[in-house]
Amino acid sequence: MLRVFISLILTSLCIGNTEIVNFDAYSANDADVLVSNAWSSFNLRTSEQHAEIIPAPLNTPLAAVCSSPEDLVSTVPSCPNEIWFKLNLDDDEWRTFSKFTFRVSWAASYPVDFAISILDPEAVAARFPTNSSQKDSPSTTRTKYARVRSVDIGVAARSNGHHGAPKVPFIVSVEPLHFGFVPESVIPLLQAFVPLLIGLLWAVPKVLRYVGSVADEARKEVYDARRKKK
Repeated sequence: MLRVFISLILTSLCIGNTEIVNFDAYSANDADVLVSNAWSSFNLRTSEQHAEIIPAPLNTPLAAVCSSPEDLVSTVPSCPNEIWFKLNLDDDEWRTFSKFTFRVSWAASYPVDFAISILDPEAVAARFPTNSSQKDSPSTTRTKYARVRSVDIGVAARSNGHHGAPKVPFIVSVEPLHFGFVPESVIPLLQAFVPLLIGLLWAVPKVLRYVGSVADEARKEVYDARRKKK
Protein backbone atom coordinates (compact mmCIF):
# COMPACT_ATOMS: atom_id res chain seq x y z
CA MET A 1 0.00 0.00 0.00
CA LEU A 2 2.81 2.41 0.87
CA ARG A 3 4.59 1.63 -2.40
CA VAL A 4 1.40 2.42 -4.35
CA PHE A 5 0.98 5.67 -2.43
CA ILE A 6 4.57 6.69 -3.16
CA SER A 7 4.17 5.76 -6.83
CA LEU A 8 1.13 8.02 -7.07
CA ILE A 9 3.12 10.88 -5.51
CA LEU A 10 6.02 10.38 -7.93
CA THR A 11 3.64 10.24 -10.88
CA SER A 12 2.01 13.49 -9.85
CA LEU A 13 5.43 15.14 -9.52
CA CYS A 14 6.71 14.10 -12.92
CA ILE A 15 6.51 16.86 -15.51
CA GLY A 16 7.18 15.61 -19.03
CA ASN A 17 9.10 12.37 -19.44
CA THR A 18 11.28 10.55 -16.95
CA GLU A 19 13.74 7.67 -17.13
CA ILE A 20 14.73 6.14 -13.79
CA VAL A 21 17.30 3.55 -12.78
CA ASN A 22 17.58 2.30 -9.19
CA PHE A 23 20.94 0.77 -8.31
CA ASP A 24 22.88 -0.72 -5.40
CA ALA A 25 25.69 1.32 -3.85
CA TYR A 26 28.10 -1.52 -3.11
CA SER A 27 31.86 -1.27 -2.75
CA ALA A 28 33.96 -2.26 -5.76
CA ASN A 29 37.60 -2.05 -6.78
CA ASP A 30 38.70 1.48 -7.50
CA ALA A 31 40.43 2.35 -10.77
CA ASP A 32 41.97 5.39 -12.43
CA VAL A 33 39.43 7.07 -14.70
CA LEU A 34 41.36 10.19 -15.65
CA VAL A 35 38.80 11.35 -18.19
CA SER A 36 36.22 11.62 -15.40
CA ASN A 37 37.95 14.79 -14.19
CA ALA A 38 36.11 16.59 -16.99
CA TRP A 39 32.73 15.03 -16.19
CA SER A 40 30.01 16.51 -14.03
CA SER A 41 29.91 14.82 -10.64
CA PHE A 42 27.19 14.25 -8.08
CA ASN A 43 27.46 14.21 -4.31
CA LEU A 44 25.43 15.09 -1.25
CA ARG A 45 25.70 18.82 -1.98
CA THR A 46 25.18 18.54 -5.74
CA SER A 47 22.40 16.04 -6.32
CA GLU A 48 20.69 17.73 -9.30
CA GLN A 49 22.16 19.21 -12.47
CA HIS A 50 21.05 20.46 -15.87
CA ALA A 51 22.60 19.07 -19.05
CA GLU A 52 22.13 18.95 -22.82
CA ILE A 53 22.57 16.12 -25.28
CA ILE A 54 22.31 15.61 -29.04
CA PRO A 55 20.08 12.57 -29.67
CA ALA A 56 21.18 9.91 -32.12
CA PRO A 57 19.33 9.91 -35.47
CA LEU A 58 15.86 8.44 -35.81
CA ASN A 59 15.64 4.62 -36.01
CA THR A 60 18.99 4.13 -34.29
CA PRO A 61 18.69 1.27 -31.77
CA LEU A 62 19.50 2.51 -28.28
CA ALA A 63 21.95 -0.35 -27.82
CA ALA A 64 23.87 0.85 -30.88
CA VAL A 65 24.15 4.49 -29.78
CA CYS A 66 27.82 5.45 -29.32
CA SER A 67 28.84 1.82 -29.81
CA SER A 68 30.48 1.96 -33.22
CA PRO A 69 34.04 0.61 -33.59
CA GLU A 70 35.32 4.18 -33.72
CA ASP A 71 33.54 5.04 -30.47
CA LEU A 72 34.78 1.92 -28.70
CA VAL A 73 38.45 2.51 -29.53
CA SER A 74 38.39 6.15 -28.48
CA THR A 75 40.21 6.78 -25.20
CA VAL A 76 38.01 9.80 -24.46
CA PRO A 77 34.25 10.27 -24.89
CA SER A 78 33.81 11.63 -28.40
CA CYS A 79 30.25 10.61 -29.25
CA PRO A 80 27.80 13.55 -29.00
CA ASN A 81 24.89 11.22 -28.24
CA GLU A 82 26.12 10.26 -24.77
CA ILE A 83 27.15 12.01 -21.55
CA TRP A 84 29.06 10.53 -18.63
CA PHE A 85 28.62 11.46 -14.97
CA LYS A 86 30.57 10.59 -11.83
CA LEU A 87 28.58 9.58 -8.74
CA ASN A 88 30.47 10.18 -5.50
CA LEU A 89 28.61 7.93 -3.08
CA ASP A 90 31.33 7.85 -0.41
CA ASP A 91 30.06 10.95 1.41
CA ASP A 92 29.56 10.17 5.09
CA GLU A 93 25.83 10.93 5.03
CA TRP A 94 25.33 8.90 1.86
CA ARG A 95 27.29 5.90 3.09
CA THR A 96 24.35 4.92 5.28
CA PHE A 97 22.28 4.21 2.16
CA SER A 98 22.65 1.02 0.14
CA LYS A 99 20.34 1.97 -2.73
CA PHE A 100 20.11 5.08 -4.90
CA THR A 101 18.03 6.31 -7.80
CA PHE A 102 19.35 8.02 -10.94
CA ARG A 103 16.67 10.02 -12.72
CA VAL A 104 16.64 11.82 -16.08
CA SER A 105 13.73 14.18 -16.79
CA TRP A 106 13.02 16.09 -19.99
CA ALA A 107 10.16 18.03 -21.59
CA ALA A 108 7.54 16.02 -23.47
CA SER A 109 8.00 18.36 -26.44
CA TYR A 110 11.28 16.56 -27.20
CA PRO A 111 10.51 13.16 -28.81
CA VAL A 112 13.56 11.30 -27.55
CA ASP A 113 14.39 8.22 -25.52
CA PHE A 114 17.13 7.88 -22.93
CA ALA A 115 19.17 4.90 -21.80
CA ILE A 116 21.00 4.88 -18.46
CA SER A 117 23.83 2.56 -17.46
CA ILE A 118 25.44 2.53 -13.99
CA LEU A 119 29.00 1.19 -14.07
CA ASP A 120 31.80 0.38 -11.63
CA PRO A 121 35.18 2.16 -11.89
CA GLU A 122 36.98 -0.86 -13.37
CA ALA A 123 34.43 -1.14 -16.19
CA VAL A 124 34.83 2.54 -17.08
CA ALA A 125 38.63 2.35 -16.80
CA ALA A 126 38.59 -0.55 -19.25
CA ARG A 127 36.43 1.52 -21.60
CA PHE A 128 38.77 4.54 -21.38
CA PRO A 129 42.22 3.04 -20.64
CA THR A 130 45.16 5.17 -19.58
CA ASN A 131 48.90 4.61 -19.29
CA SER A 132 48.84 4.85 -15.49
CA SER A 133 50.08 1.77 -13.69
CA GLN A 134 47.51 -0.41 -11.97
CA LYS A 135 47.89 -0.94 -8.26
CA ASP A 136 48.59 -4.48 -7.08
CA SER A 137 45.95 -4.21 -4.36
CA PRO A 138 43.40 -1.62 -5.45
CA SER A 139 41.35 0.13 -2.81
CA THR A 140 37.59 -0.14 -2.79
CA THR A 141 35.06 2.59 -3.37
CA ARG A 142 31.33 3.08 -3.72
CA THR A 143 31.90 5.56 -6.57
CA LYS A 144 29.88 4.76 -9.67
CA TYR A 145 29.70 6.19 -13.16
CA ALA A 146 26.56 6.85 -15.17
CA ARG A 147 26.44 6.64 -18.94
CA VAL A 148 23.45 8.48 -20.42
CA ARG A 149 22.58 7.99 -24.09
CA SER A 150 19.76 9.45 -26.16
CA VAL A 151 18.06 8.73 -29.47
CA ASP A 152 15.47 10.58 -31.54
CA ILE A 153 12.09 8.83 -31.75
CA GLY A 154 10.22 11.59 -33.60
CA VAL A 155 10.54 13.24 -36.99
CA ALA A 156 13.92 12.81 -38.66
CA ALA A 157 16.05 15.94 -38.66
CA ARG A 158 16.30 17.77 -41.99
CA SER A 159 20.03 18.31 -41.77
CA ASN A 160 22.58 15.54 -42.04
CA GLY A 161 25.15 14.74 -39.38
CA HIS A 162 25.25 15.68 -35.73
CA HIS A 163 25.95 19.38 -36.19
CA GLY A 164 22.41 20.26 -37.28
CA ALA A 165 20.61 18.18 -34.67
CA PRO A 166 19.04 20.22 -31.86
CA LYS A 167 20.29 19.70 -28.34
CA VAL A 168 17.82 18.30 -25.82
CA PRO A 169 17.94 19.88 -22.35
CA PHE A 170 17.32 17.53 -19.44
CA ILE A 171 17.64 17.37 -15.67
CA VAL A 172 19.67 14.71 -13.88
CA SER A 173 18.95 13.85 -10.25
CA VAL A 174 20.70 11.43 -7.91
CA GLU A 175 19.25 10.70 -4.50
CA PRO A 176 19.31 7.93 -1.89
CA LEU A 177 16.40 5.58 -1.37
CA HIS A 178 15.10 5.35 2.19
CA PHE A 179 14.04 1.81 3.16
CA GLY A 180 15.35 0.78 -0.26
CA PHE A 181 12.53 2.32 -2.30
CA VAL A 182 11.51 5.78 -0.97
CA PRO A 183 13.34 8.67 -2.74
CA GLU A 184 14.64 11.29 -0.34
CA SER A 185 12.74 14.05 -2.16
CA VAL A 186 9.47 12.31 -1.28
CA ILE A 187 10.13 12.28 2.48
CA PRO A 188 8.80 15.85 3.08
CA LEU A 189 5.63 14.97 1.18
CA LEU A 190 5.19 11.80 3.21
CA GLN A 191 5.65 13.80 6.40
CA ALA A 192 2.79 16.02 5.27
CA PHE A 193 0.53 13.33 3.82
CA VAL A 194 0.92 10.59 6.42
CA PRO A 195 -0.67 12.60 9.29
CA LEU A 196 -3.45 13.57 6.89
CA LEU A 197 -3.92 9.94 5.92
CA ILE A 198 -3.99 8.87 9.57
CA GLY A 199 -6.53 11.58 10.29
CA LEU A 200 -8.70 10.37 7.44
CA LEU A 201 -8.47 6.77 8.62
CA TRP A 202 -9.60 7.94 12.06
CA ALA A 203 -12.37 10.24 10.80
CA VAL A 204 -13.87 8.20 7.97
CA PRO A 205 -15.34 5.42 10.18
CA LYS A 206 -16.95 8.05 12.41
CA VAL A 207 -18.38 9.86 9.41
CA LEU A 208 -19.68 6.60 7.97
CA ARG A 209 -21.31 5.69 11.28
CA TYR A 210 -22.94 9.12 11.47
CA VAL A 211 -24.17 8.91 7.89
CA GLY A 212 -25.45 5.41 8.56
CA SER A 213 -27.38 6.54 11.64
CA VAL A 214 -28.93 9.44 9.70
CA ALA A 215 -29.91 7.05 6.91
CA ASP A 216 -31.44 4.62 9.42
CA GLU A 217 -33.40 7.44 11.04
CA ALA A 218 -34.64 8.61 7.65
CA ARG A 219 -35.76 5.11 6.71
CA LYS A 220 -37.55 4.78 10.06
CA GLU A 221 -39.40 8.05 9.52
CA VAL A 222 -40.46 6.98 6.02
CA TYR A 223 -41.62 3.63 7.38
CA ASP A 224 -43.62 5.30 10.19
CA ALA A 225 -45.19 7.76 7.76
CA ARG A 226 -46.37 4.94 5.50
CA ARG A 227 -47.85 3.08 8.46
CA LYS A 228 -49.84 6.14 9.53
CA LYS A 229 -51.29 6.51 6.03
CA LYS A 230 -52.56 2.96 6.18
